[in-house]
Amino acid sequence: MATPISIKKRRKTYTGEQNCVKIDLKKHSALKNYCTLISGLQLHHVEEVSQRARRSIDMLKWSVVNCEIFIQAGWDGNHSINTISTPRIRINPASAAFKEHPNKQFSSIESTLWSLCDKGVICSWEISLSTFIRWIYHKGKNYYDIDNLTVISVILAVILYRHTPCRGVGSSPSESHVKIELWAKLFSAIFALHNLKFLPTWELQHLISGNAGRGSSRSDFAAVTNNQDDQQFAFFLVEFENGGFEVHKDNVVVVAEAVHEFNRILSLVHYPTEDEINNMCLHTGLVNGTTIHLSTLRPVYDQKRTALIYINEEILTLNLNNIDVENNIGNALRLATYLRETVCASGDIIGSLLNREPIKFDYDLRAALPKLPREAVKPREFKTKFTPQDKRKLYSIYTISDVSEVGEYDTF
Repeated sequence: MATPISIKKRRKTYTGEQNCVKIDLKKHSALKNYCTLISGLQLHHVEEVSQRARRSIDMLKWSVVNCEIFIQAGWDGNHSINTISTPRIRINPASAAFKEHPNKQFSSIESTLWSLCDKGVICSWEISLSTFIRWIYHKGKNYYDIDNLTVISVILAVILYRHTPCRGVGSSPSESHVKIELWAKLFSAIFALHNLKFLPTWELQHLISGNAGRGSSRSDFAAVTNNQDDQQFAFFLVEFENGGFEVHKDNVVVVAEAVHEFNRILSLVHYPTEDEINNMCLHTGLVNGTTIHLSTLRPVYDQKRTALIYINEEILTLNLNNIDVENNIGNALRLATYLRETVCASGDIIGSLLNREPIKFDYDLRAALPKLPREAVKPREFKTKFTPQDKRKLYSIYTISDVSEVGEYDTF
């Protein structure tokens, strides 16, 4: 027989908060189909689908669309497939440094690196029969060279990390422990050793509403570049959580911070062309313990229509604390390759545009920049993988015929 408590739980009905989102369809021709898709999917019976739709609507408040759903809605723009080049290192000099240390844990580094080379995860500059045969077989493959100091630093950060409980046996490490013992070492080696102009910055503040009050937000980590006036501009933002689920709760938070930074950058670049704007990219990372989820944020700018929206695309997920040490080292080297080859390249593009000599003021671009909410998205504490139905927000998407009009004429 059911208890009174269980009966009360069964009688719970949906009383979620009602939210309205206003969209200007002039921003892109595929927006109407996109709004129709995500509006219907928010009530989908599969929890993962419903959660993704609700987050897509949350991002829509910041003029951001999900790349995969936007393609289904009819977007036929330039969708570049992101691939990671194979890390190419010098195994003998890198492993020699580990051989000199008395710690027996380091004695297997050389064999581990050669094993990764045989499997095609990395490539070595040293010539051997196996590397030559693999080079012939993968002749058209792209490679990215990593210097010995970075290779040693990255490997040390991974193999020396210890999953230390912060509240006794059975508990997880604290967020600060994971940051200091793993990610701080990795990010410093990858960014600071690559380009002295790129500054690894922790706790970077964003004044989203123009003041330090309720509108401000703070990124856990950012890689920044400076303009001629020594102003900082982030091109890589990371949010951390610990002990969460595979779906990060700060997904919308980091996207909102990235859009704010992109608006700042585009408002100060000196007369870029339409192609230069559409080739720009800002990168984000969501770290859950020792796993990082990497995404990109790109503008889609139409100069003739004076319209601009942002597209968010998920790229890659890497775990740096598997049971297999070889897998951890391989993932760490792949992460270093992606951050240097792709993310730092985006930082170079943004830095060059910001430091270009001013020619004239681009009114069209500044008029196209989306108007963003004046209050930051606050991080949420996780308790369950999916938000209970009685606490979910139910969204109604309204479209307006002109951004200056107050009236609404269509609902999804």
